[in-house]
Amino acid sequence: MDPRNRRQSALRLIGASLVVIALAFASYGCGADIPRGKIIFSKDVPTLDGKCSPANPVTSVAATDAVYATYVFKARPGSETLTLSVTKDGAAWGSTVDIPSTNTNGKDCLGDSDNYASITGWGPGAYHMSIKNGDSVVAEGDLTVK
Repeated sequence: MDPRNRRQSALRLIGASLVVIALAFASYGCGADIPRGKIIFSKDVPTLDGKCSPANPVTSVAATDAVYATYVFKARPGSETLTLSVTKDGAAWGSTVDIPSTNTNGKDCLGDSDNYASITGWGPGAYHMSIKNGDSVVAEGDLTVK
């Protein structure tokens, strides 16, 4: 399998894992102090703390460090389908992943327990992740991988 297909498969895996994570967070929502519209990265696996508050947030990691994302939407999604896209060094990286908002069970955040460092093709670069509802960005974040 060529590297592009591996990245696409990895992003699809992340999308599928979001469904599982959404079910795990079904009875939780963000705390009042968490910044809305952000993707927050951490070296720690997201916990079910009821607030989607990742421990020890980071903006930069080594390529071999485990890194996880918490997606904090600007508002609770309605019935729309959200779309996750990733760029690396300003260029599209992999394919977009659709996330049906019904998978969020009406909650305003999701914690992703998949380690991004385990994705084929992951390595040094400047990553920008964005979740959109149509043309509107509902969450985004940047991560530098060294």
